[in-house]
Amino acid sequence: MRLPLALLPIAAACAPAPEPLLDSDTGGIALVTEGEPCTQGASVSPDVLTFGDHDAGPDGAQDVAVSHNDCGVLEIDGVTLHEEAAPFELGPIGALNLPPGTTTTLRVTYVPNDSGLNEAEVRITSPDLDEPLIVYLWGP
Repeated sequence: MRLPLALLPIAAACAPAPEPLLDSDTGGIALVTEGEPCTQGASVSPDVLTFGDHDAGPDGAQDVAVSHNDCGVLEIDGVTLHEEAAPFELGPIGALNLPPGTTTTLRVTYVPNDSGLNEAEVRITSPDLDEPLIVYLWGP
């Protein structure tokens, strides 16, 4: 059936929406945007920070990159240090709302107050993620 040219935009606007895809990695539903799956993914790099004897204080601080890998804006609603007594300090995170394809940084400083192995976790949470992003911290 041929439609008059004046009706083509209306016919295209009334086309059925694509079916959601099952995301095999997360077991959730992936939204379809222009034919590509959208799954709200994020990552940290590195996911382990190891501080040496000479890495204590501001001069030895290390950065963690928090990247938003998919569509939609990723809202970061928490950055917490677990093991509160651990001798690590968190700087402010660069941005709390990450558009797709962007990265922000978090600075971690090691400030040991005694000898021995120190370890902790940084947890970055978002209502857009099923589980927090975790960075493991180690220092002598």
